[in-house]
Amino acid sequence: FIANRILHANLERLQERRSMTWVAMRRHAGSGELVLCGSHDDLFVHRAATGKVELVPVDQSPHGLGMLDQFGPETYGEGRLHLGPGDLLLLATDGVTEAARGGRYEDGMFGAARVVEFLEANAGLPLDRLRDRLNEVLRDFTGDHFEDDVTFVLVRSL
Repeated sequence: FIANRILHANLERLQERRSMTWVAMRRHAGSGELVLCGSHDDLFVHRAATGKVELVPVDQSPHGLGMLDQFGPETYGEGRLHLGPGDLLLLATDGVTEAARGGRYEDGMFGAARVVEFLEANAGLPLDRLRDRLNEVLRDFTGDHFEDDVTFVLVRSL
């Protein structure tokens, strides 16, 4: 709420009309759960126990940061996410899912389904190798031509 008000005021002063997707997470000390809030693409959670990927919505904020200043603090919620031993969390910008094949959007985008397929096939790799492998797969898919940032965070629960 406060970050949105500050960003909105600065964008108004600059006469800019834009917004930013966001997600904030913290680990709850008592339960170990991740408490989250945001307006962002889904999180990808690879469950070690099943080998399957779960999509977790990040929709606890009524909008992205900056564009609007019409919502009070009561409109912001929070979600909770439990990660079991070995579970893997991928938080990625839309530059990952919207990466264009060969740099041409008309030829298709990488998409969430490919991210799920990638994680189900590679989740057992050490995090540094998983990071490198995802970057490699994206570079191969796009022909190393990106129109947007490709930013992601990988977290494995112990």
